[in-house]
Amino acid sequence: MAAVAGAGVAAPAAPARRARLKSGPTYTPHGNVAPNVAGGVKNVPFAFDAVFDSAPADGVFPGCGEIHQDIKWDTAARTNGNTAWGLNTPHGGFPGTHPANTWIEDRDQTDTSRYGRRSGPLSVPVTGGDEYTNVGGARNMASGQIYHGNDNPSNVPVAFNGRWTFMVLVFDMCTRGTQIGSADFIVIDW
Repeated sequence: MAAVAGAGVAAPAAPARRARLKSGPTYTPHGNVAPNVAGGVKNVPFAFDAVFDSAPADGVFPGCGEIHQDIKWDTAARTNGNTAWGLNTPHGGFPGTHPANTWIEDRDQTDTSRYGRRSGPLSVPVTGGDEYTNVGGARNMASGQIYHGNDNPSNVPVAFNGRWTFMVLVFDMCTRGTQIGSADFIVIDW
């Protein structure tokens, strides 16, 4: 018996949803950066960016990608932070027991916001400083292709010394948080 054309033939499955980087993640400036000193305190402003690809027919969706920024500080920074402002960490949003030389996701001083989160309780977008936009420039946290963030560790006492290292990474949240692309780094020797 001959098969009837089209009968019993399943349509091909849609490709699994995933993220793909078009560019980034990249810090500006990049690498080792010297602090600015003004008014008796130090600061280091920097930006970080990434662009996600969009190819829905291939299962590539920008909304699957998410930026995260991590930080670690050395033993000198931990000790000198305690002396300079009574903290073992860069600010009070971090657990006071977090050890030196160990990566931790960066956060604000109240641990209510973390860079690059698209949604959820730790997502607090900031225009021009922590947001996803579409190619036309409109904020689109859910599926924007372009991420731009900026940070400015500041009000650090001149007497403070030690090293803070920042790392920006990209994760594919549609594949259970798999890291995609390479990380970029910025190192601040206070």
